[in-house]
Amino acid sequence: MANFTEHATLQENQVMQNTTSIANDHSQFCLWNDVLGTSTSSTDSVTLDIDDLVSTLNMPCAFSVIDCNFQLAGSYSALDRKKRLKAIDAIGRCQTLKKLTISGKLDFEQIQQLCKSLQATQVEYLEFIDKTMKASVGAIFGSMLAKNSTLEHLDLVSCKWGPNGIEALLQPLTGTSTQLPLNRSLKYLSINAAYKHGLRCEDAKAIARMLSSNKTLTHFSLSADYSLEPNDVCVILLSLRTNETLQTLGLENCLGVRGR
Repeated sequence: MANFTEHATLQENQVMQNTTSIANDHSQFCLWNDVLGTSTSSTDSVTLDIDDLVSTLNMPCAFSVIDCNFQLAGSYSALDRKKRLKAIDAIGRCQTLKKLTISGKLDFEQIQQLCKSLQATQVEYLEFIDKTMKASVGAIFGSMLAKNSTLEHLDLVSCKWGPNGIEALLQPLTGTSTQLPLNRSLKYLSINAAYKHGLRCEDAKAIARMLSSNKTLTHFSLSADYSLEPNDVCVILLSLRTNETLQTLGLENCLGVRGR
């Protein structure tokens, strides 16, 4: 029995009939249909454990949205970790998937597997929320962006950045790397700096370089940063003089905007 709690929500394109509930004490995935935009209820949802999720996604299906919440409850075994990797791999192989939200705590190997799986999917929207994210993960997401040609919306929330993390993430959007292809699909990028895990002046320069050369982004936002100085924010703003495609720039709850 798994020693962690997992919850995932899957939204299907077609109306589901005669749904049932299957659950265990620790790992569970919830599937429902919300085609018409109505709220879900216990009468039209089905709860699956991690094994059932993998089995479901391995069958022909028309799921377009998956919402996963991975929560650890103490330590978990190598078997549990293997099951989680299988679930991530199954999600990545779902060719009808368009929108994916993942929150909770994933280790380095699981994040690496997630980004590898997303390189060849048709996902257009990805929201990733992980307060345990390491700086080196920026390079993993950057590599994914370089190889993915369908992702249009990327939202990175409550992530811990660090030295070179932002620069590595933005390289495929900047076009300065000789090793990574230029990403031409992403239109929306949001970075939440998680307040105390804020950015540095070098990160502001990396953002400025990206904005001054990128020709696909229409929205960029940086939020919850308590580290950048007003001068760093000015560097970002000045980069817009050569940008002809960006429509909105968000700097919500950034101390460098409000002053100290």
